[in-house]
Amino acid sequence: MKCKACNINEGFMNNTLLVCSECLKPSSFKMITKTNALEKYALTAKDLDGLRHAKGWSHYHNITCNLYIIEDIEQVAVNKYGSVEEVFQKLEQRNKKRMETKKRQEDIKLNRRLELHKHLIEVGLSGIRDDSILCQNYVEKGEMGGYTIEEISRIMLEMEFYYKKTNYRNVLRTVRNYMRHKSNLDYDEEYIREKAKIKSLKEYIRKNYLKHRKMVDEIPPSLKDEAFKLSEKYYAKFKLVEENKKNGKLINYYQKKSEFQKKKQNKTLSKFDEMSKQIQETLME
Repeated sequence: MKCKACNINEGFMNNTLLVCSECLKPSSFKMITKTNALEKYALTAKDLDGLRHAKGWSHYHNITCNLYIIEDIEQVAVNKYGSVEEVFQKLEQRNKKRMETKKRQEDIKLNRRLELHKHLIEVGLSGIRDDSILCQNYVEKGEMGGYTIEEISRIMLEMEFYYKKTNYRNVLRTVRNYMRHKSNLDYDEEYIREKAKIKSLKEYIRKNYLKHRKMVDEIPPSLKDEAFKLSEKYYAKFKLVEENKKNGKLINYYQKKSEFQKKKQNKTLSKFDEMSKQIQETLME
């Protein structure tokens, strides 16, 4: 039996369509994939229900697909819209609508980008970063990406502080190596990063707790409460140590004074004993 697509070659039954191997090739331009049929003829999947088709291979997507005879698809489109002209008019309307939708989406993304960039500068950052997943997700999805502008700026301020003002990079490497190689437990990367942040902040406070002005200028607002609590603890320890040192000096002072007085007293007694001895010797003579 002849192939239904070309009516020349002998065909074989493929799924629900009698077709030859030549017509199944993309170069024959006799068949069309389901995706292309819906796109080029303004049809829906429901419009193709019950339509004869063969199973073929999509070289573009590298997967199996449904292949339809182009003439069959054109007939379905004409039946749906009334004429070939109506089909093209429908396609034009749809493409125009898609372009308008795309333009609106691009305008929305541009507005988000400008809004985020402005906010980041206002909080003291250099603006939006093209290598930041947080920034790109916000531009693409807005708050549906999982973070508000305020949350993004908070996270970026914190990370700028950790990378520029603390030893976070090296601490992260150390914590990661310990967690992954020396511990038998399986920790995820987020947990490891949080541990490294805590350790880095503690190291920073331990070095700078007496430099209050510096900490006020460098620590981002979201970390100030925690940082100053740590600072108060370190300062309390420092004060205690200083008091102990001071007390220790006083104790040493009184000890030395007492020893000096004892030596002086002993020296006086020695002189008295010597004088007494001389007097006794004089009397005996």
